[in-house]
Amino acid sequence: GAIPDSGTTLMMGPKSHIIELFSLICDAWPRCQEEAQKNSELPKHKVFQLVLLRCEDWLPDGLDEMPTLSFQMVGSNGKQQTLKMGPNGYITMIVKEKVHYMQKNLMGVFPLELLEHTGKMTKVCTPSFGSAKYHTKLNGPLWILGTPLFYEYQVG
Repeated sequence: GAIPDSGTTLMMGPKSHIIELFSLICDAWPRCQEEAQKNSELPKHKVFQLVLLRCEDWLPDGLDEMPTLSFQMVGSNGKQQTLKMGPNGYITMIVKEKVHYMQKNLMGVFPLELLEHTGKMTKVCTPSFGSAKYHTKLNGPLWILGTPLFYEYQVG
């Protein structure tokens, strides 16, 4: 089942569904496929997220390479509808400070990881999906279709 909710920032679904979705997006996106071949020890859903984190290297043209997602929906009246969402709808780009992590020993004994601020800004992309555990007796696993849906469609 699925519920549209303008108060939810992301598209939320069961963790196993999100992992499968990210893997399928990676399979359909040549840039992610190439990276998955180079990093075959990593699951595709993680490769997908790593490629997105480095989006500054391939924006803005790289979004056009990504697949359009299709969601098969059935309304309360039984009417079926396919909702399509392009990458501009399901990828979020933010600008944040580049940081470096370094390890130092506290008193020469205890390792401590420290964050070093660089003052340099970078673009980072993330999928507009999150995992949530909602299960109903009637409809099984439940998706919450948040604001990305409302940016693409007029819901009513």
